[in-house]
Amino acid sequence: MSAMSGVRLIGGELVAGSDLGGVLPGGAAVTALLGRAVPAGSRVLLCGPHEERVLEWLLDRRAHVSYLVRSLPDAQEIALRRAEDEELAVLCGGLAKMEGEGPFDAVIAAGGLTRLNTPDSSPLTWAESLEVLTGLLAENGRMLLTADNGFGVHRLADPDPETAENWQVEQDPTLPGDLEDFASRLGVGSDRCFAAYPGPFAPTLLLGTERLGDFALAGVLVARSLGVRYARTPVLFDPGEPAVRALRQGRGADFAPGWLAVTGPEPLPSGLAVEGHGAWSVPVELHRAREGWERLPLSGEAGAAGLALRDPALLAGPVPGGRLLEDELVEACARGDLPALRASLRAYAAWLDGQPSPAFATPRDVVFGGEGFEVLDPSWDWAEPVPAGLALARSMWLLAHRLCSGGLRHPWPATLDLTAIATTLLAMAGRPEDRIHLREAVLLEAAITAVREELSPAGQSRLAADLEEGASRTIPSHRDALIARRRALAELEESLRRTDWLNTALLEREAELRDLRTELAAAKKETAAARRDLARVKDVLAGAQRDLKAVKENLRTLRGSRSFKMGRLATAPARAVRRVRP
Repeated sequence: MSAMSGVRLIGGELVAGSDLGGVLPGGAAVTALLGRAVPAGSRVLLCGPHEERVLEWLLDRRAHVSYLVRSLPDAQEIALRRAEDEELAVLCGGLAKMEGEGPFDAVIAAGGLTRLNTPDSSPLTWAESLEVLTGLLAENGRMLLTADNGFGVHRLADPDPETAENWQVEQDPTLPGDLEDFASRLGVGSDRCFAAYPGPFAPTLLLGTERLGDFALAGVLVARSLGVRYARTPVLFDPGEPAVRALRQGRGADFAPGWLAVTGPEPLPSGLAVEGHGAWSVPVELHRAREGWERLPLSGEAGAAGLALRDPALLAGPVPGGRLLEDELVEACARGDLPALRASLRAYAAWLDGQPSPAFATPRDVVFGGEGFEVLDPSWDWAEPVPAGLALARSMWLLAHRLCSGGLRHPWPATLDLTAIATTLLAMAGRPEDRIHLREAVLLEAAITAVREELSPAGQSRLAADLEEGASRTIPSHRDALIARRRALAELEESLRRTDWLNTALLEREAELRDLRTELAAAKKETAAARRDLARVKDVLAGAQRDLKAVKENLRTLRGSRSFKMGRLATAPARAVRRVRP
């Protein structure tokens, strides 16, 4: 024991480096599960760094805790922070140096076994590490152990996966290959194992592997947990999609990020989920009922923040069955099935009209089952009344935002922006007049998100500005970006083909126009010539008219002369004889 640090060195310790950075193993779901596996007053070996709440929970249960870490700076920091806890012993060194310690009533390794070895102690494989931990258990002792699944969706979707430690060169051949192998190594059945989401070591969702076949609820919970975890992390693809597909095909455990097993005879729940996050998080036990699932909140009191109200007690009872409405609508958009999309939207809008508090009844929070629509988490409420038209506008804006920012396929041209698509969805829902609420809907979304994520007023203002600009708050998937790029290229090619056709038609029209202009110029020349001929004809006609007038004038003069009158008298008898002759 080092008097200066309060740390007992067992050998093989790392004198530099730290394992306390990043997300530490534990979390509310694991802590809630410990309540079933670790009796009060037990002698507990806590292997590797864990979240602070795990240690606090054990000490509150009057457990005698031996906390094993391999990093000396980590051990000193823990001992200094917990100097007043007499029931805590901080051990520093490699797992190989633990032989002879114990026995312990419970061994907890929620972070797995890979961070328990050091390069200065005897290297242990995964199987040898498990053998050491098993040897430290007292008779009828309990063990909680987590294993990382090398084929989990979290590793497949990560564009920059964690690399092996620089001193651990070779891949460990004794790592469990699948859930069945993992369970058999611990000597437990599948009823003592859980699939961990969204990551293996700090899960917010633990689903009993015997219940993964219930796709109705498991798919909804898995998609939600992965969506929250990777909402701001660039990935190759949205891990929720293959995870849900694996559940549908009965391969959920094979692609789960991790597996967690608990030895012992105590009954375990069918699952554990953490509803909400931050100060709003509520651990909930899931139990398989005769029909469907039931929830049992383990903690949490009714509270309020701003205009948001929450009563975790409302989570108790049967869990609504069905699929997320948002998934149904997104699939209809991807298929281009406008009749189905229109029918679902109008049914949802009619149902929303009858909800006393529709603020939290968005498609991503509503499940659609055989008996209609139900809110998945009924514990939330909004202090101010939210009209159904505003709630519908927010829902359609959120759906349009997911379609646009996620690069998802939809039946509308890429030239339509987020607001135009939201307006189109409102029209399909039979409520085109609600488009006047779209800006107000964005502000409501920012306010609700700010409460749930505990943002400051400045953060809420920035969020509102980002949402108005259409900034993405969905999983930034590289695959979705490629799909959006491919779709944009296809639409660009179609636009180029249309442009080429228009250019060809324009050239043809221009050629026709040039011919018409040539013909027009020739016609103008002919018209000018004709006009000149017409002018000459008019001149000739005018001269003829003048000559005729002169002739008429001469004739009148002749008729008025004496010689003409005498001639008329001389020829009068002859004219008379011609008139009477038969």
